[in-house]
Amino acid sequence: MSIENKENLKLPSLLDIVKIDGRWAQVRAGGNTVLFLDDGDAQPIDWDDYELDRHDGRALIYTKESLELEPEEILRIHWGPEEKIKPSLKLECTYFGDFIKKEQNK
Repeated sequence: MSIENKENLKLPSLLDIVKIDGRWAQVRAGGNTVLFLDDGDAQPIDWDDYELDRHDGRALIYTKESLELEPEEILRIHWGPEEKIKPSLKLECTYFGDFIKKEQNK
């Protein structure tokens, strides 16, 4: 289930993959935290500070070919307890879109 921000825009769901200011991230902790896949840093996020630059309709994406993630970024993707039984699940995720930080003085 997607959440909405103050402007009633649809936002990514838990575990969706997004690109934030050019960095790949995965939505965590109820939708208000992201884990950056390049360095494993988890940061709180206020979605109202960002605008959706591109939205691909929440299609299932195979990360290795379609998103061009680095191997270490794929390792940081969390899929759930099922990934222990089927590690290949890390190669499947939902890509929501690209977000860019809003300019402060518009």
